[in-house]
Amino acid sequence: MARWVAAALRSSHRDGDGHLGCGDGGDALWLARQGWHVTATDISAVAVERLAALARSHGRNDRVITVRHDLHKSFPPGGFDLICAHYQPDTRYPSPREVAAGIDLASETWTVERADTPRRIATGPDGRTAEVIDHVLLIRRTA
Repeated sequence: MARWVAAALRSSHRDGDGHLGCGDGGDALWLARQGWHVTATDISAVAVERLAALARSHGRNDRVITVRHDLHKSFPPGGFDLICAHYQPDTRYPSPREVAAGIDLASETWTVERADTPRRIATGPDGRTAEVIDHVLLIRRTA
């Protein structure tokens, strides 16, 4: 998912990506290879430790910062030009349109470019496939 988001933002600054729920870090490392500075967070200490080691082994530890956060209790400090978030399946979250409406951003400064829920087929590590519904919200700063 981060690949098409970054492609949509090619002309944007690459100062900071907040990657929430980084898991194994594939998207965080890909974004770092594209020139982004990534703050990768996960509730799992094991996940962030593995990603930190992986970033070092790929020579990307200057672009990937890993931090453990329970996002119900805390959020990583700093400003971000891009936020990638991955959530648990089978949990009801607000739709992208509901989130966009709830943020209440100034329309003269921000534009909602995409707010939808595309479906795709994903393949798990064991080779099984399943339909996945992504919640995509792309908001661009216009001023």
